[in-house]
Amino acid sequence: MAKITLLHWNIQSLSQRKSSEDRNGGALINYIAWVVGQTQPNIISILELKNNAVDTVAPQLIAAIDLVNGEADPDNTKWSYVNIDSGENGEAYVIFYQAGHKFKPLEEKKARIFNLTTQAKVTEKEGSLEFNSKRSIKGGREPFYMAFQTDEEKKFTVIAVHLMFSEVIPYREAGLENVGKVAQNKNVLYKGKATPLEASLTAGDFNVYYSDGLPGSYRTLLDLPSDPATTERTTLISYIGLVPPETSMDYRVSAYDNIFLFKRTSPPPKIDGAVLDLIDDSATEPKGSGLLSDPAEAFDREFIRDGEEIQNIPPEDYEDSFRIVKRGVSDHLPVVLTFEI
Repeated sequence: MAKITLLHWNIQSLSQRKSSEDRNGGALINYIAWVVGQTQPNIISILELKNNAVDTVAPQLIAAIDLVNGEADPDNTKWSYVNIDSGENGEAYVIFYQAGHKFKPLEEKKARIFNLTTQAKVTEKEGSLEFNSKRSIKGGREPFYMAFQTDEEKKFTVIAVHLMFSEVIPYREAGLENVGKVAQNKNVLYKGKATPLEASLTAGDFNVYYSDGLPGSYRTLLDLPSDPATTERTTLISYIGLVPPETSMDYRVSAYDNIFLFKRTSPPPKIDGAVLDLIDDSATEPKGSGLLSDPAEAFDREFIRDGEEIQNIPPEDYEDSFRIVKRGVSDHLPVVLTFEI
């Protein structure tokens, strides 16, 4: 049995400029690597890394992750990555995966979602899936996937998706309904044959608020033998008012990011998921946990928007931690999920 930990993170607009060494780029890469070191995933799905920055940032990130994990020889890294153009805003989907955890890629290639077989819906014997597209009223960037196989020859996919944000809410929600249908895929096309899948993980920034009480368009995911990694909010508030929030949780505003695990067994086994509290972890003790205060210390306020508002680096309170995380790292918090297959 393979134990798999997937980390999903929308790293806000990670471009060549944002990652450049003279603009906190090194601090940012190191901070991301520390987050990976804290959670120890063996698959990572990154959103909003710009296409033209992938081949610069991805190798740097792998080297930084290895360094955090005590792997000093870059020639012996166990990490690889596949990047795919999302079809919108110059953004790539990037999936990193680590060898040696009882699973491997089914095929190491860039796979568009339409390579899934048409016999895809759990709820139907046959039929075509509906897809998101920037060209359609259904809304959203096109989803992509990467297929893996465990040592016991169980197949699973990681589906990466970033729905377009639109003020026309019905379009956005229609896009999410279609993502739910994508997550129902039963097979993947492998060597010309429909190959059954044991599980599917849909990791994304859905840009639609999630709530247990009002799941709305998430029904196409929730009606499956499928569970979300979290019900917590994952995006950060826009600014701090006259009265700063009292707790690190108060800095969050929307539940947009999540990982949904679909397994053939119904109901699926209990899954272990969480949102990483970067606001608390980046602040030094006693205010925060201090788990990420060391990499937070490397940021230069000169290259953080409104950096003059930051009083202390490393941050000694949540206000400074918020400003560093939101403006120097991302306005989305990472989601992590662990499961066995």
